[in-house]
Amino acid sequence: MTDRIVLPREMVRKNEFLCPADLRDLLYYNPVTGGLLWRLRPIRFFDETTRSALGNQAVWNARHAGHPALNCLAANGYLCGSILRTGYKAHRVAWAIYFGYWPSGYIDHENGVRTDNRISNLRDVTQQRNCRNQKLHSTNSSGISGVSLCRDSGKWRARIPRDGKMQFLGSFTTREEAAQARKRAERLLGYHENHGVAR
Repeated sequence: MTDRIVLPREMVRKNEFLCPADLRDLLYYNPVTGGLLWRLRPIRFFDETTRSALGNQAVWNARHAGHPALNCLAANGYLCGSILRTGYKAHRVAWAIYFGYWPSGYIDHENGVRTDNRISNLRDVTQQRNCRNQKLHSTNSSGISGVSLCRDSGKWRARIPRDGKMQFLGSFTTREEAAQARKRAERLLGYHENHGVAR
């Protein structure tokens, strides 16, 4: 009799993550392209339902093995999908497969492209560091993060978030002066060079 693991349904409801070793048995990750493919699924991931575990395995492998995995585009721009009826984000799975452990924080896409899951583009960072590599917000009217025109004075204001509060950097005659003040503050606070770039 073949040894196999029958995953309890409670695991799906609790949204517990598979260990990286199991992910490596289920998926192939290409660190150069960032793509994920389904592997031939081992028998231990199948249980007896309407057909035998071997039958379920044969049907699943015929339909999915070698095909792209976790490639659904979510509304927030990230690639995602399900593994054994549990939802996963492709970039977090890629990290876990490559390094052998789940990321401890947020996965930052260094170039700002949320579908680019090449390992060279992924960083395990804190929420704060992740926020310091954001694209230019669509509501920004000045074209520069943290810079806005004060209609009352006609001057350009520069501000930056620091320690949970918005820090005022000054009022300036030109937009360029305000932008320089903002960039200096970003460098001092460790912002990524791509922060505020329109992508």
